[in-house]
Amino acid sequence: MKKIFKVLIALSTCFCLTCSFLHIHANGAYIEENDTAFNTEEVSFISSKYGVPIDYVEKYNSVELLKEKRELLNNTEPTIIEEDMGDFIIIKNERVVYLDENKKLPISTIDTQRIEKNPVNLLSENTTSASYLHSSKHTEMTSEWIQYIRYNQRANSISDIRVEIIDVYGVYRGISTCTWLLYTSDAADELRCGGRGGARIIE
Repeated sequence: MKKIFKVLIALSTCFCLTCSFLHIHANGAYIEENDTAFNTEEVSFISSKYGVPIDYVEKYNSVELLKEKRELLNNTEPTIIEEDMGDFIIIKNERVVYLDENKKLPISTIDTQRIEKNPVNLLSENTTSASYLHSSKHTEMTSEWIQYIRYNQRANSISDIRVEIIDVYGVYRGISTCTWLLYTSDAADELRCGGRGGARIIE
């Protein structure tokens, strides 16, 4: 289960980085000759969202600073939070850094996994399976990306444990909001809304 969780976290990280690239270039905020990370509309959005003056946001409006904080986030040890929900356990791996020293402008990543309390009986002669939901949320000042992965773990025997991904979809929230389907086992390729794009994963 831990190996599976690590694979899902790695997939989630790739998703967040891809979305970050698409968002930055789509909004024209990250261009070589400009060292500011956020445009005027985004600065105003951040100011309103976090309740800080526009001048305060401008103080930390730097592409290099944002890159530095993203790297720091990736190298930060997660805080692990375990919640007992009765029949299952929720485990969260949380990472957070701040663009500013006063901790008003956060960048965070939260990976969440639901684990059933009753483990699959691998010694059973019958095939057993369980469904899981893994989510990964990456939040920056102007944007939030959430990826959801639904999958089944099927155990035929101790030596035959397989994981089948059912679907993967993402949600972008910021100045605009969009949800799109990245992968589904039933071959549904249509986007749930336009504006952010998506890609089907081919096995």
